[in-house]
Amino acid sequence: MNKQSPVKIIAVFVRKQKEQIANEVLNNMGASICLTIPARGIGHSELLSVMGLDLNESSVIVSAVKTEDAHKTLAKLCRTCELYKDDIGVAFSIPITAISRDTLNGLLEMAKQTFELNLEKSQPKVEEKQIKTEQKNEEDTTKKDLEEAK
Repeated sequence: MNKQSPVKIIAVFVRKQKEQIANEVLNNMGASICLTIPARGIGHSELLSVMGLDLNESSVIVSAVKTEDAHKTLAKLCRTCELYKDDIGVAFSIPITAISRDTLNGLLEMAKQTFELNLEKSQPKVEEKQIKTEQKNEEDTTKKDLEEAK
């Protein structure tokens, strides 16, 4: 009996302008561990051009989906990102069991580092909002105190 892998890795190679659309599709379809890596083609060839990876800026998006959702996710990516057109990109799935443990650990580590970096970037904004809110509350309290004193 051939047991099917419970998870598939979806790899998407797209032009930079389609990156956000592809990420939205993956998120809406329930994909997890969406890791986006900036890419640039290494030279012009017919194969790289068909895949959308020639000299133009591109993105590689790696994500994980349930095996039963992989086909629907790929179909939606193809329609939404127009992958059926030449020179846009390509998407495919790989059973997670076909990937070596070292490669998988590397992907997970990259995803963790990306998550932590994004968290660090958003942290100051949250702290700034808290400080501004506290300052506004103090100003409101001061105004109330002045009004009561009159």
